[in-house]
Amino acid sequence: MTCIGLPPHLLLDVKGITSLFAQEVASAVLHELPDMEVVDKTTLQDVVRKDRTETWLIHFVEGAGNQDLELRKLPAMLRGYNVGRADCTLMRSLCNQLHVHKFPTFLLFKANGGQEVYYGSRVTAHDVAAFVLDSADVPLENLSPEDFPDRVVLGGTPWFVDFFAPWCPPCMRLLPEFKKASKHYRAKVNFGTVDCTVHSHLCNMYNIHSYPTTILYNQSKPHQFRGQHNMHSLIEFVQDTLNPPVIALDMSTFGPQVFEKARDDVWLVDFFAPWCGPCNALAPEWRRLAKMFKDKANVHVAHVDCEAHSSLCAQQGVNSYPTIRMYPAGSSGTGQYFKVVKLTYADFARKVLDSAEPWVVDFFAPWCGHCQVFKPEFEKVAEDHPSSLRRKSCRCYPSSPVIDKFYLYLYNPKPYKYNHS
Repeated sequence: MTCIGLPPHLLLDVKGITSLFAQEVASAVLHELPDMEVVDKTTLQDVVRKDRTETWLIHFVEGAGNQDLELRKLPAMLRGYNVGRADCTLMRSLCNQLHVHKFPTFLLFKANGGQEVYYGSRVTAHDVAAFVLDSADVPLENLSPEDFPDRVVLGGTPWFVDFFAPWCPPCMRLLPEFKKASKHYRAKVNFGTVDCTVHSHLCNMYNIHSYPTTILYNQSKPHQFRGQHNMHSLIEFVQDTLNPPVIALDMSTFGPQVFEKARDDVWLVDFFAPWCGPCNALAPEWRRLAKMFKDKANVHVAHVDCEAHSSLCAQQGVNSYPTIRMYPAGSSGTGQYFKVVKLTYADFARKVLDSAEPWVVDFFAPWCGHCQVFKPEFEKVAEDHPSSLRRKSCRCYPSSPVIDKFYLYLYNPKPYKYNHS
């Protein structure tokens, strides 16, 4: 075997590594890598300008002591982005202006003008680089008191704002989902976060007392999100708030729209209070119900805020929440509305067996689980086919001589049994 050596003039800058341990070899290599650029006050002032055209990751430290060698990987891992380090002992007023009080802090200044803090639990080059690559093009930014109220609350574009605390586990679970939701809207809705440990006065001013509290500002009454902490629920909430499927009623509209409704109209009204837990749990389902009936011109799904319109709720005798009422077709009061008519033993023979028209009859018992599951399907058929067949339901108690099991029969006029399985 022949060993070929390098010419002497190529060995001048070569440093030997004598260790055989991977960790020691990696440390020796990192020592030879150049550290990230040190940013002075003038450069940092240019970086924080809203009209910047480049993205910067700034590593804020206090003192120029020994820094983690691991972070020397960042410039190579973030090619195409600017990476720098700022010593806040040399520019304290500017760091205070940026609300940087904990060290180290990584702050991403985006080319679009927004900025975002890295809240990861691990300060490794891999995790910080992943944060930059995931966040640089996301329309999410950290907000401060300077943004309230003019830009956020009173601005022309809706803002979805997450008030949180970094020590709050549910907040940290919501944050990535909130970021994903922001990608769905881009320029249509602005997404922002407020760190209430940094801006406690701002959070107190807006009555934020629990975390996370997520509010949509749309040049109107703030709308608080109370759904599940996932991207789909956040997106659905924004869509439903900007294009409400549920009709909001008050004292001036309740009478004309509900009591003076057209004869064939049906109104479903949820009387609720914003502080009521069950009401808040019902709200997303109520919005889904409204969207289910959007193609039914004669079915209207509405709600009444009893905190804002207490006199209306008192007038209607509503004293517990939520209270759901149906104002059926052909009526001017409360009650239930069914295309399915309930039969008794007394009128079964007269109305069904002696009828010349076909009937579909559902024999059920109120304690029967399968009966209750089938009930809405039966009523939906009645709604979709109002004139082709007559449909009835017959409640069968243990003492009823009509039937002792759950069956569906078609009387045409000869009865045919329908097998539910």
